[in-house]
Amino acid sequence: MVRVEHLSFSYNHNGGQIKVLDNINLMIPEGTTCALIGPSGCGKTTLIYLLAGILNPDRGTIFIDGSPVRGQRRDVAIILQEYGLLPWKTTWNNIALGLKLRGVRSGEIEDRVDRILSELKLGDYKDCYPRQLSGGQRQRVAIGRALSLRPRLLLMDEPFSSLDALTREEIQDLFLKVWKKYSLTAFLVTHSIEEAVFLGQKIVVMSSPPGRIVTVIDNPHFAREDWRNDPSFYKQCGRLRALLKEGL
Repeated sequence: MVRVEHLSFSYNHNGGQIKVLDNINLMIPEGTTCALIGPSGCGKTTLIYLLAGILNPDRGTIFIDGSPVRGQRRDVAIILQEYGLLPWKTTWNNIALGLKLRGVRSGEIEDRVDRILSELKLGDYKDCYPRQLSGGQRQRVAIGRALSLRPRLLLMDEPFSSLDALTREEIQDLFLKVWKKYSLTAFLVTHSIEEAVFLGQKIVVMSSPPGRIVTVIDNPHFAREDWRNDPSFYKQCGRLRALLKEGL
């Protein structure tokens, strides 16, 4: 689904350039979840923006479904850390926003949004504004808005980082249900070792800046209902923690 070849990116700063990503090569098979973890400043969010077509690389190429990325694609959706909800719009209208911008007919918008409200248990909050919702509910709205676009690739930039521990686990479980139901390919940036091990079928470990890929771990037991309580879970977390320290 996603292939990244020899990707590098730099930001302009005070007349010079700061290299953020250096020679990134990555494959994400269709229908998998891939978690990206690394130290601050290693270019994790920048890579999300490159995959989304918001930024253009200095060097290298990104392919999605065999086609090089040139600008934003209709089959890619992104969920940001701070939800990205418009405070003057209700839950219903925040979810419908992308569909309206794409010119989807009103009847289909109503069908899609109402279905998503039911699936994400937001029906009782459809007329609420973001300020009237809890953090977990706001995250459900952000997920719903992305799903309404029926993406094949879902990009997520630390989407659960601002939630308390129990709500975070609840939304992680919800994400896995959504991933399975919609057969998505998902790419998740996280700072949490435990989150990467729980959600990532593949875990990409980045080095300190400029970001390089240290290794890619296969994580076959991810998404199991009892995975968080399995001794192997903590063993995998320990392995990942050691790899992160090696990359500093």
